[in-house]
Amino acid sequence: MTPEDSVKALPYFEEAIALDPAYGRAYAAAAMVHARLYHWRWHYHLGMTRFEARAKASKYLRSAQKHNTALAHQAAGLLAEADWQHPEALAEVKEAIALEPGDSWSYALMALILTSAGRPAEAIPHIRTAIRLDPHYPAFFMYVLGLTEFRMENYEAAVEAVERSIRLNPEDESSLLVLAAASGHLGRRSEAEAAVARFNALSVRRGGTVVSIATCPPLTSPPLGVKTHEDREPLREGLRLAGVPESLMNGEFTSRNRLTAEEVRSLFFGHRLRGRIFDGEVHEAAISAEGEGTLSGGWASIGGGRMTGVEMRFPGDEVCFVWLDTARLCGLVLRNPGGLNAKENEFVWYHGDIAFTFSQVQ
Repeated sequence: MTPEDSVKALPYFEEAIALDPAYGRAYAAAAMVHARLYHWRWHYHLGMTRFEARAKASKYLRSAQKHNTALAHQAAGLLAEADWQHPEALAEVKEAIALEPGDSWSYALMALILTSAGRPAEAIPHIRTAIRLDPHYPAFFMYVLGLTEFRMENYEAAVEAVERSIRLNPEDESSLLVLAAASGHLGRRSEAEAAVARFNALSVRRGGTVVSIATCPPLTSPPLGVKTHEDREPLREGLRLAGVPESLMNGEFTSRNRLTAEEVRSLFFGHRLRGRIFDGEVHEAAISAEGEGTLSGGWASIGGGRMTGVEMRFPGDEVCFVWLDTARLCGLVLRNPGGLNAKENEFVWYHGDIAFTFSQVQ
């Protein structure tokens, strides 16, 4: 249940399919890996977009469904959950339980889906069943228990569960965020700040940025089971109490890491820049020595994915891409502490509520 290990697992399932093209569980396992990449937004670890991860999960799932297994229904349920299709997700997991009532993962997924659907009290018996069936439970089970307790505002119980999850899987980003938010609600500022610091180090190492209320992807994604404003607010408030800034534009982070206009000119002019946000889309900019360039991907969203003849300007504290003399994309350029050239996330161009990580690649 880490992106790195999910990527390592995939070749073995593909080899199993090659050895026995009629082995349904191998297709189901490959579908589950891609469903996890899609659900947890880990797709960038395979250099694919989130859409591509879902398409591959669906392709493997079609083959898996020719052989009725609980694992195939679990993968289908996780895909549906990732798309906020709670009734379909619950129906798939119920089928999995009917097929293999001793499979603990089905009950854990049922609890996750019920919590995401705003029914955490109903989720508790299911996650307790999963733990009873597998006394050597994985970290994910404790994470689901912690998330469910958090959604019921049982913050002490949430902390206890996610701390166990983190002991079993120290690289679980979602557990760290729940720990930070729950500790914030409990007034344990030092513990909350420590969880945020661990999350930030892990996020940057994997190619992202430090957490902010505005840019944190899990706040609006299925892993934390929060979609509506009502669902998000206890989590947001807990993170605020943990010291998480509203955006990367706020406070000490910006003052420490903002590049001057001259530093931006040196970084941009005469160079090619590239990066990707967590949703996987690559963005690039090729800037001439005179400050005129071509933008692609997310950096060229207003131009349909590609903009040529873009001029760089520096009004006030901002860095702007000006296109056709009227369209302007402006933001600050910041250093991303801990970023790596290999991850293409050494710097951040912060535009609106989107943090575009990038590095100079040429």
